[in-house]
Amino acid sequence: MGSLTEKIRKRIKDKKASIGIIGMGYVGIPLGLEFAINGFTVIGFDRDATRV
Repeated sequence: MGSLTEKIRKRIKDKKASIGIIGMGYVGIPLGLEFAINGFTVIGFDRDATRV
């Protein structure tokens, strides 16, 4: 398990990867919510602070 790709795949499989989403609009919010519901840590960014 030496390659970076394998390490990333393992982190995703184990749900230890953090997911970053830029833009908390019509796509970003539901996408982030689904990742969070499925056990991932989600970090959202939007230039409008009221959306985050």
